[in-house]
Amino acid sequence: MCSFVNQEIMYCVTENILCFTPEGPKSYKNLKPEDSVYSLNLKTGKIEEDKILKLGFYKYKGKLYNFNSCILNFQITPDHKTVFLIPSRANKNRYFLATAENVFRLRKTSKEKFIIPLTGEIEKEEPVISEEEIRLFAWILASEPRYLTENSISICFCDESSFARVFYLADKAGIYALKSQTTPVQTCPVHSTAKYILILTGELLAKQHEYIISKKIPEKIIKYGNKYTFKTFIKEYLLALSCLYGFNERKILEKNEKFIDHFQLLCTLSGIATRKIQRDGFYSLEFYEKPFATISNVKEIEYQGIVWCPETINKTFIAYKDGTPFIIGTKQIKR
Repeated sequence: MCSFVNQEIMYCVTENILCFTPEGPKSYKNLKPEDSVYSLNLKTGKIEEDKILKLGFYKYKGKLYNFNSCILNFQITPDHKTVFLIPSRANKNRYFLATAENVFRLRKTSKEKFIIPLTGEIEKEEPVISEEEIRLFAWILASEPRYLTENSISICFCDESSFARVFYLADKAGIYALKSQTTPVQTCPVHSTAKYILILTGELLAKQHEYIISKKIPEKIIKYGNKYTFKTFIKEYLLALSCLYGFNERKILEKNEKFIDHFQLLCTLSGIATRKIQRDGFYSLEFYEKPFATISNVKEIEYQGIVWCPETINKTFIAYKDGTPFIIGTKQIKR
């Protein structure tokens, strides 16, 4: 059931806007107070792991403001606050909160660009995983390895330079690596043109068996990593895709939706804007050139349906609509 809240107290977004959490995008129906979410600290300009203090949703009939850009479209109630970005002359970004109604009026009298941040960078302590281990796991997850035993996998390579890179990373991560060249009889089931097979053996592979076999980014990268950890994994994974399959480095294509969700999470927390698209049984993650959206139009529309809003410590949260994360404000509930 909807909780009916006084419209002078609660200001909201439409129900098709999701909330970006450590587990991925979630509907308001699957959220509750004390749940972990991500928000922007307006003073530091950094993304932080926040929590929901209160959650409200109710039936609404009336005016909304529709914000539109070439990559983003969303609707919010007149008094709901948006986060916008003003690049300063000192080349330092400044973030501000303004209600949708004020932005609508401002755009009528000003030619100033209205820019909404899509992403940010999270600051955490030093990661509990080495850089070589991060890079190695990026190659392992990109290469479709086969488990030979519980602690041993094989990876196929078509070129010697890729093989040499993974061999080096395995050595630095403390994993035993054995090189084998393919023969007409011994072909690789993944790459028919493979020239090399690298066999990796080590306790680390046994510990990460679940993640490798189901192609999931290890928890210690997601949970305990920082923006440097995330960027390292992202760049190495894209490099591996390019070397192994010749894929375009501006997007990735997967059948595994959970992997795409986690990959998009790493991107969003390391300043890389993305959009997830589902098509023909595959999930595509496309990379935007800029970490923000320039709003081209704000207009009034009529709406009848559910609206909702979380309250967070930073009075912002990372929202999610049509596959694109973006940062928006919340309204602190008057007690």
